[in-house]
Amino acid sequence: MRVVYLYQYYKSLQGSGSTRAYEFVRRLRAAGHEVLVITSSARLVDFVGRRRSGVVEGDVDGVTVWAVPSTYSNRMGYVSRVLDFLRFAWLSSLAVLRTRRPDVIFASSTPLTVAIPALVGRLLRRIPLVFEVRDLWPEVPEGMGILRNRLLLSAAKGLAGLTYRCSANIVALSPGMRDGILKYGIPRERIMVIPNGSDLDLFRPGMDGAPLRRTHGLEKAFLLVHTGAMGLVNGLDFLLPVCQVLEKRLPSAVICLVGEGGQRARLEAQAGSLRLTNLRFYGPVPKGDVPQWLAAADVGIMLIRRLPILEMNSANKFFDYAAAGLPCLMNYGGWKAELLRKYGAGVSVESDDPEVFGAAVVALAKDSAALEAMGRQARRLAEVEFDRDRQFSRLQECLLAAADSGH
Repeated sequence: MRVVYLYQYYKSLQGSGSTRAYEFVRRLRAAGHEVLVITSSARLVDFVGRRRSGVVEGDVDGVTVWAVPSTYSNRMGYVSRVLDFLRFAWLSSLAVLRTRRPDVIFASSTPLTVAIPALVGRLLRRIPLVFEVRDLWPEVPEGMGILRNRLLLSAAKGLAGLTYRCSANIVALSPGMRDGILKYGIPRERIMVIPNGSDLDLFRPGMDGAPLRRTHGLEKAFLLVHTGAMGLVNGLDFLLPVCQVLEKRLPSAVICLVGEGGQRARLEAQAGSLRLTNLRFYGPVPKGDVPQWLAAADVGIMLIRRLPILEMNSANKFFDYAAAGLPCLMNYGGWKAELLRKYGAGVSVESDDPEVFGAAVVALAKDSAALEAMGRQARRLAEVEFDRDRQFSRLQECLLAAADSGH
């Protein structure tokens, strides 16, 4: 099977953040399929190639990659992001038109504008399409109050609906996303839920986190780690009053934020003005280095702005924590909270009260036996529910069915 994989933020293990696409591409190649990745250069590290027709053609770990040059950053403002999205959509559409005809296009959002080159391939070249929904757009920006223009909302919902109808199959990253797609009148049998996965070889319980603790002066800390983006969705302002609570109730607690995002500079400034010594900021690290941070941590934390639309997310850190055997503490409900309760792999504190969240941290710190049991159950959760190899088998089945249907 020949696959064109459309994803705007493709990266290898040298990049920071989710490597879902990279892991699926690696497995597609190992299964004997031919893959061309069309992406932007925004998340590629040390990528070089030959400039041709608006893209740079190169190689990433043996896979052919066509990258649209991009300076995208999650520190960009709204207008700059939209312009970058549209530029990628235009140049990747041209790239799709000149590819050797594949058996299937696999297009992964966000942003929703990746649907434009996907539809170019589907409608103009009659290539079967499988569309992956990583976040419901425009429902998420609408629910957050970021996208309010009625005309733009109508256009975005029209684009989403058209893409869903033109797709042979749709991959949703959570049950809630599937339910959102169903509202467009899409038959349930065409939607497959494949959440983010756990890399069970990369993340392993029992790794030695002591060297990282020594490097950063954290030998005696009760260490809580948050990896990944620091954006509006994450609601990390909540940690400022939580840290004030912990200063009094658990002086050994330290929260480390490891990553980047549009809110980081503001959060650092506020933490400085409050003279918080138990909230520390570290830059993004390659995916291959994340296991060291999780091995050093006692608890992995997950936060969002507490809006119902955001509870359906499939944030990559949840699956990394589980694979590492790291108990998870989160401030919201939804499908991941239900899994934590089912497996006893962590704690969901569905509250905006920093005193309540701080009390949960204190309780975890004072019960080492319970914490160890949660860690064991976290690994079991990863193995039973989110093994990347089993997820790939389901994705491959989905792609082959679309290719064979010719739809």
